[in-house]
Amino acid sequence: MPRFNLNHWFVNDNTINISLMRWYVGIKPIIENNIISKCELVVRNGPEIYLNLEFDNFEEAVVFTEDIINECHEVDEIVEKYYEIKHNKPKTRKKTK
Repeated sequence: MPRFNLNHWFVNDNTINISLMRWYVGIKPIIENNIISKCELVVRNGPEIYLNLEFDNFEEAVVFTEDIINECHEVDEIVEKYYEIKHNKPKTRKKTK
């Protein structure tokens, strides 16, 4: 597992959170039958929820947050990168402005 790149993560109950330049991200476990099955990543910009994304584990969600969401300026960019990863398309990165 890679190390945390950004050092301002914090924990509240069973959720890890980070406040990025443009986004506020929370990652929490999805529990089914008393077993953590997946993780839900919630992207906000203020009190409004913009996205709920699902990942197989915390590592994928944290790496996506630090490498992708941190660089995105628009919600559409985040959604595009998420679907690229989930559908195993080539992981080419466009430089964001």
